Amino acid sequence: LGIDTAIPTGLIINELVTNCLKYAFTKDNDGEIRISLRSLDDGQNELIVSDNGVGIPENLDIKNAESLGLRMITNLTERSLHGNVSIKRSKGTEFRKLLKEQPYVFTSGVYTPVQAKIAEMVGLKCVYMSGYSCAVGYLGRADLGFPTMTEMSGWARTLTEVTDLPVIADADDGYGNSLIAMRTIEHFERTGVAGIHIEDQRFPKRCGHLAGKYCLPME
Repeated sequence: LGIDTAIPTGLIINELVTNCLKYAFTKDNDGEIRISLRSLDDGQNELIVSDNGVGIPENLDIKNAESLGLRMITNLTERSLHGNVSIKRSKGTEFRKLLKEQPYVFTSGVYTPVQAKIAEMVGLKCVYMSGYSCAVGYLGRADLGFPTMTEMSGWARTLTEVTDLPVIADADDGYGNSLIAMRTIEHFERTGVAGIHIEDQRFPKRCGHLAGKYCLPME
């Protein structure tokens, strides 16, 4: 970055990280702050500062905020860098807030967009995409590892596209070794789900309802 870009960018990062440290995490709650700065194909730069804390208030308007620091971020971005500021509230953050606020979170296993819409209509707070239901409903097979990662993530996307509720997806055993499990997480992140769960089973995995499962030892 040139000096005219680097100085305001540094000030913006400092202010955003300060706000994360001040508001995103309570005294009893640790977390993570991520900073990403990259060049785009059109010659512009993209700065992303994110955290996994309590989330941004729904009524926050960063361009009309009372906070001096947030107003400074907007002014530096628009006047010095000729850019714009946007806020993205992830479903993962929404689900973590839900778990903290509610003693219990009840949901139902679904596999079709219509079922996800019904779950939302009857007042459930989140949606769970069931691997068992996907295997039986889409493939007509038992839940013994038949659905692929591509199929499961694709079916998850059909749910996130029709409901505003956080969607938790079954990601079976991660579909391979640790490297493939990392790719699985990245793949599901792009679908917009709030989270996934992975069963630490010996291959081939079996549905949790079935006998004959073998969970890998902790060590």
